[in-house]
Amino acid sequence: MKRLKKSLTVPTIIICTLGWSWFTIQVINDNRGVSIESEDVIKSMDNLNNYSIAYQVNESINFIHTESERLKEEERKRLEELERQRLRLEQIRLAKIEEANKLTEQKRLEEQKRKQQVVSRGDTGITGDWISFNASYYTAFCSEGCTGITATGYDVSNTIYYNGLRIIATDPRIIKLGTIVEVKTPYETFKAISLDTGGAIKSNKIDVLVSSTEEAYRLGRHNVKIRILKTHNK
Repeated sequence: MKRLKKSLTVPTIIICTLGWSWFTIQVINDNRGVSIESEDVIKSMDNLNNYSIAYQVNESINFIHTESERLKEEERKRLEELERQRLRLEQIRLAKIEEANKLTEQKRLEEQKRKQQVVSRGDTGITGDWISFNASYYTAFCSEGCTGITATGYDVSNTIYYNGLRIIATDPRIIKLGTIVEVKTPYETFKAISLDTGGAIKSNKIDVLVSSTEEAYRLGRHNVKIRILKTHNK
């Protein structure tokens, strides 16, 4: 009897083991099927949500918002670039204005300096600039050694004119001999020509030829304005 029980126990254990294994496999397969079905259901619901009107509207709103922000950013960058360009152009414009002002000021100073300068020995042509000189008066036979003949060889013993022009003595380094000028004195304005020199006539000094010693004393010495009309080319 004991041997029979032992022989029945081994097959029973084997059968039970096989049965449990089969049951376990079925349960696992059933659970796997449920999991797969659950995943399919979830995916289906997700797909349904993706294609629902509310989802599409929400996605459209998000897209519009994102696109609007992008366009705003591009517009901001564009405006910043335009402002930078405007500032660069403004700087260039101001620099050109400053350069033009400097050139204008430089020309003005050069013109002012030129007006203040007396006509040098090599000057030619006509200039309309008035220059200050100190004037005195002399006669053809003055006490300082006048002989009636000017330094250029012109006879002034009987005249104070040369071709209708008054005669003056100048420093040739300042006003060349042969130069025609306009002289503005406190008494009168006349055109004259430089035909003479003198030992005391230096720099911005001139001597005006007059007819008599009395007239020379009467007119005395004073400041005059001289404007070069035509310089002698030789």
